[in-house]
Parts: sequence; C-alpha cells; structure tokens
Amino acid sequence: MSDSITANELVLDLLSSHEAHELPVAALCRAGSFVGIGEQTLRVALTRLVQQGKVTAPSRGCYAWNPAGHSLFQDVRNWLHKERQMAPWRGDWVGVLDSDLSRTDRAALKRHAKALELRGFKSLPNGLSVRPDNIQGGVQQVRQELMLLGLAPTATVLGVTGLAQGDERAVWALWDTQALDQSYDDCLKRLEASERQLLSMSLEQAAAHTLIEGRRVIRMIILDPLLPDEMFNSAKRQQLIERMTAYQVNAREIWMKALALD
Repeated sequence: MSDSITANELVLDLLSSHEAHELPVAALCRAGSFVGIGEQTLRVALTRLVQQGKVTAPSRGCYAWNPAGHSLFQDVRNWLHKERQMAPWRGDWVGVLDSDLSRTDRAALKRHAKALELRGFKSLPNGLSVRPDNIQGGVQQVRQELMLLGLAPTATVLGVTGLAQGDERAVWALWDTQALDQSYDDCLKRLEASERQLLSMSLEQAAAHTLIEGRRVIRMIILDPLLPDEMFNSAKRQQLIERMTAYQVNAREIWMKALALD
C-alpha cells in the first residue's frame, strides 16, 4: 500500500472514523494540508463525493459520511469486531460459480472480483471460487454480502461438501497462511515503530503519520479472509486488532487536537 493518500480517501477516512461522522469543510481542508493536499483539490473531491452519494452536506460548510453510499460500510464500521463474524467450521465450503459472467463490462468485472476478495474467496482452475463455510449465517449470509459488494447477478453462490481428498488438499493450499502470518507480524512491528516515532513529531506530522499507518493496518484487517482456526492461528489476528484499537484511540486524540475539535 502506498504511503500517499488521495483527497477522496482522506475525506472518507476522516468522516468514517470521526465519532459524529461529519466535519466542517475548514477542518477537512486543514487535514488536507497535513498530507500535502491543497484546498482546491479537496473541495473538488468533496463535490465529486457528494455527486456520487458517498458524502452528504447536511448543513452549509459541513460534510457527512453517507453509509448508504458505501458497500463497504459494515466492513469499515465493524473491523474492530471482525472475529465475531465467524462461526465454528465443520469442514464445508462456500462456492461461487461465475462461468456465465460477462467479460465485456470491465467495471462490473472489477466489482465482482473485489467482492470475492473482500470475503476471502480463492479461485480454482475450474472456475469455482471457494472459502471456508465458517461465517455466521452460512451460505445465505455470504450470498447477501457478496451481492451488496457487487457480485455479478449471474453468479451462483452455493454450499460445497464432500470434496475428494485430493480436491480438499488443493483447496486448503489456495491460502498462503505463512504469508498471512508474516503480514500480521509486519503490521505489529510497524505499529510499534510508529508509536515510537510519534514521540518526536509535531502535531501535524503525527496526524498525517497516524492516518497513513492506521489505514494500512485497518485495510489489512478488513481484507483478512477469516480462515478458521484449523487453517490459521487467529491469535495473531486478535493481537493486531487489539493493538490497532489502542493505536486508533491515540490517533483520534491527535486529530482532534490538530483540527482544533477538542
């Protein structure tokens, strides 16, 4: 993930993380100055986000996050309690068949692929994408979430059971759990280093730094495939969530002071 941030990302990150989910334009422009985004660029981004329905303007000079405009609303809001989405795993899988998917609409293809990524699916060579059936609500819940995230309407979401031993091994191997474990170690080390660096930064520098580092870790948590304990040691995931929770409390205090909102 890049250390830079766009005006759109800055606005959405600040509005989604702020307790009231709304901020005056002056505060947003000041936030932009911390990360090298000019006032004009930020105002253009606000106008665009309002047109897209991702942000609203409830009063003059004030902008608010619009949950209805975000398919990722629940993911962003619930990363702190991500593990609560999990259910005991009985060895079955959720599958997605998309052989009838149109390949001409690139935007739709991108949304479809992103929906599968966000719910931890991996693809087999035969066109079947799978993930463990260990999400609260089972296949039906996963189907609903995928559709909200942009899964192609022609795709079929179904339960998969009784795999042959060879197929079972092939499915388990789709997830690089060693790389996932290493990613969690890297994130934990970055947070530790970030906490030390904050001690020698100005208020504005600290605000920008916590935003970049925080969004990197939260993205990692949001994209976690929620593999069952049989496949991945969830203790590392929970450790990162707890560390990031404390980090965000500190980051919020820094931003409140930097934007003169305390």
